[in-house]
Amino acid sequence: MTTGATAPDEGNGPSPAAEHVQRVVAGGEWPAAMDSSGETEVDEALAALDAAANRPLDEHVAVFEDVHARLRESLEASEHLQAEPDESAGPDE
Repeated sequence: MTTGATAPDEGNGPSPAAEHVQRVVAGGEWPAAMDSSGETEVDEALAALDAAANRPLDEHVAVFEDVHARLRESLEASEHLQAEPDESAGPDE
């Protein structure tokens, strides 16, 4: 009994995401620059990521790691993630 659905590895070719990655790796395209996020630190990190297109391939990992670290720092410093005081604890004595 068949349901008509086929599994991805039954010879139907690569997924659209895999095809996209293959085009990027092959030098066929580079992702478009992102619009402003409104956060200076994030925009600077994204600009560095965009500039990676003009750097040798063997430097991309260092750029990605730098951008990742910068985005983590920005996220950790975000006031949206600051812990709020636990109101159930009551005043300090």
